[in-house]
Amino acid sequence: MKRRQFILKSAGGLAIVLMPALILQSCKTKYDSSLALPQQLTFIWDVTTMIAIGNQYQQQFPDESNERKLVKLLMKDVPDKKDNSINMEEKVIEDYKRDKTVLLDGWILSETEARQCALFSITHSN
Repeated sequence: MKRRQFILKSAGGLAIVLMPALILQSCKTKYDSSLALPQQLTFIWDVTTMIAIGNQYQQQFPDESNERKLVKLLMKDVPDKKDNSINMEEKVIEDYKRDKTVLLDGWILSETEARQCALFSITHSN
C-alpha cells in the first residue's frame, strides 16, 4: 500500500470512529444548573445525601435516569423559563397539593424534588 493511500484510509477510519463521539458531545443537554438543585432540601441535606436520594430515584424509576429526560420532565409546564428556582418551588407545592409524591429512604418528596435530586446525582457523578 502506498503512503498516500495509507494516510487517506487512516484518516477516513479515524473520522468514522470519532464521528459518534462528536455527535454526542454536540447534543449535550443545555439547561440552567440551578434546575438540578432542590432549594428546600439544601437546608436539611448535604451533597452526599442528595446524591444518594437521586440514585435511589433513578433505581426506582429507571426510565427517568437520563439527564435529558429529567430536564424535559422538570421543565414541563414551566411558565417562566428564566427563573427556575421560583418555578421549581411552585411545582413542588403543586406536587404536594396533587399528591404527586415519592417515598425514598423514608422521606416523602414531591416528584419535582426527587427528579431534581436525580439530576443532581447525574451532574455530580460526571
